[in-house]
Amino acid sequence: MASSAKATYFATSEGGNFTYVFLIRNTSAGQFDIYAAMIAAQYGVPLLPGGLQNIVPISAPPGWQLIPSTPPYGFLTGQTSFAGSPAASGYILPGEVERFVFRSSTPPPETLPFGCCFYNENNEWGFAYDGTAERVDCIPKSEFPRPWARLYSTSELSAARVPQHTSMPGTTSRTIGGEDGTPSVNITYDRFGNIIKMLPNPPISPGRTK
Repeated sequence: MASSAKATYFATSEGGNFTYVFLIRNTSAGQFDIYAAMIAAQYGVPLLPGGLQNIVPISAPPGWQLIPSTPPYGFLTGQTSFAGSPAASGYILPGEVERFVFRSSTPPPETLPFGCCFYNENNEWGFAYDGTAERVDCIPKSEFPRPWARLYSTSELSAARVPQHTSMPGTTSRTIGGEDGTPSVNITYDRFGNIIKMLPNPPISPGRTK
């Protein structure tokens, strides 16, 4: 059993910018689900200046965030918070294809490196796979995500109950906020720095302790 993925993309010119449509297919042989991805960069590979510049995210799969890097680097990271199950969390399951759309001022190269991180449905995150995406003139319609591939809306994802795991091997957690009774957020990361889970905490009223 091994995690793997395949990616392809095309780009269209709009004024001085280019709109990229980047598709990732989960080709894993076993039950490995994609919860994080890098576009124009890879996991475990040193980052270099350059890449795609002036990146503006346009759309991502339900539940995902698409985050551009800061200069001088030029790549994107995508990730989604765990919401109780791989399907409810928006993870890309084996055999599924998902689409990431963004704009960049950089003309499309012939290839782009990419990377994916996988969850093995055994309470373990962080299995990485790196590959190279080919640029094509047109992606067949059959490669696009089907409308019924996602059964959960964003509001349903945010409302889903998140189980309290006693152990998440290979992860670290930290709490952000919470000063002076304000709301805080518990964030769990994998070993690559991807966010696995975000749990907001209600504000603490006067007289209460955490």
